[in-house]
Amino acid sequence: MGQPFGQPVDVTSSLMQSAEISSQTEICQALADNTTQFHWLEDSSVPILVRGSEFVAFDNEKSAKIKSTWSSLNNLGGVAIHGLPFDNPEASCPEQPFPILQSIVDTQVCSLCVTEEEDESKCSTSFSTVCNYRLPEPDEEQRLSPDSIPFEQCSEVVVEHALIEANSTIKFASKEKEEIAKQLETHHARAKNLVISLRCSMQKEQFDQLMQSSAKRLRLAGAIRSFVDTYSFNGVELRCADMVSKTTRIQFAHFLRVLNKQMKVNTTEKCGHSVSLRLSAWQSDLRSIYDVIVLNTLHHVVLEPFTVPLLPDAAFAHSPLFPIAGQSLTSIDTIVRRWENSGLARSKILLQIPSYGMEQLLVNRTDIGIGRPAEREYAIIGQTELCQRLKYAGTVRKLRWDSMTVNAWSTGGRWISIDDQQTVKYKMRYALREGLAGVGLMSLNEDDHLGTCGSGVFPILRSISAKCH
Repeated sequence: MGQPFGQPVDVTSSLMQSAEISSQTEICQALADNTTQFHWLEDSSVPILVRGSEFVAFDNEKSAKIKSTWSSLNNLGGVAIHGLPFDNPEASCPEQPFPILQSIVDTQVCSLCVTEEEDESKCSTSFSTVCNYRLPEPDEEQRLSPDSIPFEQCSEVVVEHALIEANSTIKFASKEKEEIAKQLETHHARAKNLVISLRCSMQKEQFDQLMQSSAKRLRLAGAIRSFVDTYSFNGVELRCADMVSKTTRIQFAHFLRVLNKQMKVNTTEKCGHSVSLRLSAWQSDLRSIYDVIVLNTLHHVVLEPFTVPLLPDAAFAHSPLFPIAGQSLTSIDTIVRRWENSGLARSKILLQIPSYGMEQLLVNRTDIGIGRPAEREYAIIGQTELCQRLKYAGTVRKLRWDSMTVNAWSTGGRWISIDDQQTVKYKMRYALREGLAGVGLMSLNEDDHLGTCGSGVFPILRSISAKCH
């Protein structure tokens, strides 16, 4: 079909047609007809359909989301829906009522301010800004030293990471990283909370054996508490999601109870040391693996960054807030709703936002888009390098308003997935709207901590830690 715009229209006959399409129900029914042609006009972000000589311009769920997210980020007063009785109120077709209204409700966010006061009955602020600090490698360029961490902008600093071994010993990956961790002790006066991230460094069979023994669980909990005390941390974040299974569901719940108890005794802090758990976005059915009642006793359940689609040889996008039409198997909003349906309190969910970008090479430099064939290898690049890559001649950058994702691509076939200050701002507003525990930055090291890009130091963190959004 050629471009339909600008073609002659018989206004008289179109007005007199008895089969005129005028509602979402009729649009849905028309799209089910094999003679109907559907087109999405990318430049205008609107759908159209053509059936014979009939041309229909309309809004669907995708275009409604785009209008809603755009108006939210541009601080407009709101979005009004005209003709609500035409929005499929009887759920005839599609099977859910008011699809356009629901799309607006799901995606519209308002300008909100973070409440910083601590509730005396709780042991944390009402909304947290958590900063992950990765212990740098010895030969790493542009290393972020402990002296340069912006503690005052972070409710917590989570240190990445130490290793839990099969014999319940806990250690840093190298002596150099241990020395950097020791340097953090001198910054306690500046830091509100210092948390150590612990990764299970063992085979799954070894983890199963560790969990199956009550004596080993108790010994591991004691070892974690001892490690936290030795390095003067205020809490722990467990990264063992790839180890826990249906087989160890009950035993892991017992372990979390024991660890929580161990972290609360003999401490000078009012609420004891905190225990958090970092989970993958792809673990959407919490009840099959975890005791959700126990999860609700933890400090945070961290939703770590993810990419879609989950294919090693496809061009992907960073942590979409809403599903990407035709591509996204999951999204932040989908996961939050599924976790809540599993019984997890929203006030426990901490949303992590990546400060880094991920670069892939497209198999065909002209075959561009999420899900298109790409080489399996990818590179993680920080903000300093990202801002240089985005300035390359021939680089195109696109924000997808319906999913709140950003991709850039070059004439040379490079494909980059990022979060920028706009998507970060929107995700912050979303987290506030949904009553989440807060937002985390993954990580400080990949933010522009030297200010090389010209937007000041830590531009992504500043977007997150601003009092009002």
